Amino acid sequence: MSAKTDIAISVPAMDRDALKELAISVNSMSSVFETRGLDGETFATIVIAIDASVVSVIKVWLTTRADRHKKSVVRIAGRDFRGYSPEEVLTILDRIAEGHMEEGA
Repeated sequence: MSAKTDIAISVPAMDRDALKELAISVNSMSSVFETRGLDGETFATIVIAIDASVVSVIKVWLTTRADRHKKSVVRIAGRDFRGYSPEEVLTILDRIAEGHMEEGA
């Protein structure tokens, strides 16, 4: 059995509905929950299992948000990726998808 990789996506709490729509579009049963940073800012967060079938949907969603908001922080398997351009985030997602495709997941 191969290990699954999850991605946590957080947005400002006021964008909670955007995460709900993303969960529906990737057929995820995950719930949106609130998280709070050390600075006190509240975020809406969802954790989605990554496999080849959801990467393309998440890439479109991230690209659209990045075009509007110009910054991204991605957490994959407990690691934060900060300061990456939208293109670099998409490359990271592609590499994850390639790994899962090779494993047959």
